[in-house]
Amino acid sequence: MQSHKQDIDCGATQGLFRSRNALGDLGNQLGPSTVLGQPSKPLKMAQTDSEMNFLPTGITLQSSSLAAPQEKVTQRDVIQQVTVRESTINASQFVVHTKGYLEGAASQSSKSETFLNQEISQVTQSFSRQRLGAIADIDAHDEKVSDFLVTEYVNEIMDYLGQRELAFLVPTNYLEGRKGINSRMRGVLLDWLVDVHFQYNFSAETLYLCQKLLDLYLMLDQKVTRTDLQLIGVSCLYVAAKFEEVFTPSMKDFASLCDNTFSTEQIKRTEYKIVNGLKFDILAPLPCTFLRRYSKAAKSDMKQHTVAKYFMELALLDYDLVDLKASESAAASLALAMMISKRGSLRHVWTPTLEYYSKYTVEALKPVVLRLANVIMRVHDEPKLQAVKNKYSKSKPNQRIARAHELSVVNWKDFVLADLEGTKIF
Repeated sequence: MQSHKQDIDCGATQGLFRSRNALGDLGNQLGPSTVLGQPSKPLKMAQTDSEMNFLPTGITLQSSSLAAPQEKVTQRDVIQQVTVRESTINASQFVVHTKGYLEGAASQSSKSETFLNQEISQVTQSFSRQRLGAIADIDAHDEKVSDFLVTEYVNEIMDYLGQRELAFLVPTNYLEGRKGINSRMRGVLLDWLVDVHFQYNFSAETLYLCQKLLDLYLMLDQKVTRTDLQLIGVSCLYVAAKFEEVFTPSMKDFASLCDNTFSTEQIKRTEYKIVNGLKFDILAPLPCTFLRRYSKAAKSDMKQHTVAKYFMELALLDYDLVDLKASESAAASLALAMMISKRGSLRHVWTPTLEYYSKYTVEALKPVVLRLANVIMRVHDEPKLQAVKNKYSKSKPNQRIARAHELSVVNWKDFVLADLEGTKIF
């Protein structure tokens, strides 16, 4: 910075003492010591014709011929003197007129630019108010926090994820008619995968991606047997960990999870079958991504957010909710968590801001929340599938939310079902 500043200062200093200005520069026409309308020194006739045509008014011309005695002045000298004076006056008027025109144009341009900026600002604000209305701009202050929050196109990203999740839908009852596996086996496998995920301290994205890969592959491969189910499950977890984790355990570690029932070569071949069967298009939008966005729009506290996470993971184990989109699972989980914590109706907790950012109205979300509530009431007290409940009962980061008194089914069952089924108005 210092060397660059010195270069600038040096260039500016040299510009003050230039003997000749650049071509087209106004100083080249008026002389280095001449101010518009008032020269510091009389100019001499030694200047060229092009220089004399731009002389300011009032310049006293001095030359050897004009300073000579009157008797030696010829007719040619008189004509030349008159011509020079007329051209000087015309040139001076031209310079003054040009200066005034340029100043006026600059002033007009400045006014026009200011007016245009005001118009653009008014139109932008009008469009923003029309677009958001009473909706809160949840990204208004993120630009000052971090560039990684990408406030310029975060809404476009969420819209894209909403479109992408349509390509990863799993139909209802896709296991119907299978002889080798059923929904109960799927639940037991996912309960075990949740336990392994918690032991390795994997991210939430790894668990949700593992579940999505498992359902997508089981939907495609009709020949999966009961003996292959655990191999497919651990291979799905291995693939998900490769994509989501910074440090992935080795294939031997995943083989040891199954008490070495399967070799590393079998896991490798199963991994290839999964990614090849899904045509390598496996990065599905995940519920946890949508939940973070919706919790921000709801201004929910950490406890409400954690309860919603707990509900989403309980929903993973239940086969009846396998057809839900990732955004639906996140929206319904957050809505049910807020209804329980605030003891309010769905219409009260699901604000217009949440409707705008989630793209789900109260009417569209109500049947989904009702399905989730029925599943939570059944799975929460399930004696066999306890991995999720244990995870949210022991871990401090999860605030041991599964032990919370208000989450006991008897404390929220009646008023939640009454509101969702339309039998009671809050």
